[in-house]
Amino acid sequence: MSSEVERAVEFRALEAMLSLAVNPLASTQARAIARSHLNDLLKQWTTAAPLTDTAEAIHRAALIDRINDFNRDPAKFIPAKPIEAPPGMPIGDEDAF
Repeated sequence: MSSEVERAVEFRALEAMLSLAVNPLASTQARAIARSHLNDLLKQWTTAAPLTDTAEAIHRAALIDRINDFNRDPAKFIPAKPIEAPPGMPIGDEDAF
């Protein structure tokens, strides 16, 4: 079971890998490695046993869809905008820092 934070990090990591795979400033080898890892993830996620955690299953389906959309036409890939942190200090006990 993953938390929302873990899922957000996993999504951002996937976005970074997708971006690297089409980055013209990256070396050919770096782009090839990124695409290979994307294909490995897709294979792993599509052949894994069904998840029992609904939130995790929805997240996994979204990641699979994102890779499939990318694979259909990498030239049309547009990275998702990162979610900005809200302004101000994090909520919590300020004395703990």
